[in-house]
This record gives sequence, structure tokens and C-alpha cells, in this order.
Amino acid sequence: MKRRSVRYPAPRTVAQRVAVEVRDTLARFDGDHDLALVYFNQYRSKAELLDAAKNSWRTLNVTELLELTPEQLQIATAYFDTLDRFRLWVTATEAMPATMEARYDLALDRVKTLAVVALEALGGIPPEPPRAPVPPLWGTLDRD
Repeated sequence: MKRRSVRYPAPRTVAQRVAVEVRDTLARFDGDHDLALVYFNQYRSKAELLDAAKNSWRTLNVTELLELTPEQLQIATAYFDTLDRFRLWVTATEAMPATMEARYDLALDRVKTLAVVALEALGGIPPEPPRAPVPPLWGTLDRD
């Protein structure tokens, strides 16, 4: 018997794909803030800072970008350029932890502001696929 794999619908348009990328990069950049700075403070490791600002914007080809309106393209470019500039600055800097934290906070504020504008211009985030409820492994915790 052939096994069928379950597939959830992928975002249908390039604008939806970019919106999902904006959402995911913002969540990562905001969520990794404290951890990345702790690693930098303790070990002078820039890897976590660079990973926090990682994105796949540059992997879109020209034909995909042509599906975006000029306004969407301009706003998305501004959003991802902010992340890329932060990555470039982290790569080239010899800054101390206090300066690194100030620059990260500044970039995070700008990214949050641009994310709101970008998500609005891109038409919002597509709805999440339905998820099946996962039963607990060993029954319920409430035993009355």
C-alpha cells in the first residue's frame, strides 16, 4: 500500500511568501536578542548575532520579484536591507558589548517598525494550516 504524505498548502503568492519571511525573521531577530547578546558578552561570539539577522530574501529570483508591486518591493527591500546592514556591521565591527547591545536595540526597533509596514503592504500573513490536536503521551495530568 502506498503511503500518502500530508501536505499543507504553501503560500500561494510571492507576496504571501515574503510576508511569512518577514514574520519569521522578525520573530527570530526579536526572540534571539537576549541569547545572542549573552553569547557575545561572554564569548565574543558573533555567530548568534549573525544567525538572528539571517534571511532568505536574496534567494528570490527576478521573475518572482516582478509579481510584487513597486510599493511592496520597496518596503520589503527596506526591511531586509536593515537586517543585511546589521549583519554587515556585526561582521566588520570590533565593538564592545555595550555598543553591540545599543546597535542591536536600534536595529530591532527599526525592524519592528518596518515589519508592521511590510506586512500591511504585503496583504498580511496567510492563515496557518490546521493542526491536528496532539494527545498527551501518558494521559491527562488532572486526575480527580
